[in-house]
Amino acid sequence: KIKSDQNLSELHNILGDLQWITGNIQGAIECQEKTISLANQALKSLTFTTGTKHQFYYLKMLTLDSQLSIGLYKIDLWELETAACLFQQVIRSAQNTEHHRWAEKAAVCLALVHSYLGLTDALNLANDIYHKFSEPSVERSGRFAYFMQILGQTYFNLDNFDRAIALYGQALTFAEAGHYTQIKAKTLNGFAEIDRHQQSFAMALTHHTEAI
Repeated sequence: KIKSDQNLSELHNILGDLQWITGNIQGAIECQEKTISLANQALKSLTFTTGTKHQFYYLKMLTLDSQLSIGLYKIDLWELETAACLFQQVIRSAQNTEHHRWAEKAAVCLALVHSYLGLTDALNLANDIYHKFSEPSVERSGRFAYFMQILGQTYFNLDNFDRAIALYGQALTFAEAGHYTQIKAKTLNGFAEIDRHQQSFAMALTHHTEAI
């Protein structure tokens, strides 16, 4: 019964993440595509004024957030080139704008994809993000923990285990504080991968079991 394109767009954005968390990736993609379509529709019907400025900001944010989310879903489907294109699109649209935070999130994800693809710029991308994450002004929350975990995975793929361990440790702290169970499980699996690489099989089994 909801008539507002903006409200429908926001609801589909939230529903998409819920579908993803529960394993329905195709359903999640459809929700986020619906978000983008509805948000763009709403933007076309708006005239930019002082009164509608926040609406413009919010609708643009929804489109960027949905593009970023679809990129993450594509990683889970192992459609890495498609994921990389989506992250690059978000970076181009959001960099040095009022939505710059989404460009930074997309850069984290792009570094991960490039590390999976064996591309040489993955390390430079990861190092750039790592230094930005170290700045005191960066907001540290449960959502921040998710991107710490992704960056940790990137460094693991690049064989920098010390940095991966440090990032996983931070991700685990924030995930526990914010009760982000899925991020905690992903991080524990990350620790298990490092354990396995270091021949600590008993510890790897403990971490995997806890993740499960």
